[in-house]
Amino acid sequence: MIKILLIEDDLEISDLLTQYLSRYQMEVIAYENPKSALASLGIESYDLVLLDLTLPDMDGLDVCKMLRERSEIPIIISSARSDLGDKVIA
Repeated sequence: MIKILLIEDDLEISDLLTQYLSRYQMEVIAYENPKSALASLGIESYDLVLLDLTLPDMDGLDVCKMLRERSEIPIIISSARSDLGDKVIA
């Protein structure tokens, strides 16, 4: 089973993604708080990260950098930001 770390502060989007991906035998572990999600990396092993760039307490780009410093885990960016530059940087 594929295990996905979802970092998303919008509970509706988080629930929707979790329900949808579970249909395809993917286990989604969702966090609203990016610091908690990063802490889970020391405890859990994930196959993929779904990362929102607009998060509370920490910018998603910073989370992306921290993830990359710790792991080579694939990251998919999910963002409503209109700035193409942020998406390219991520």
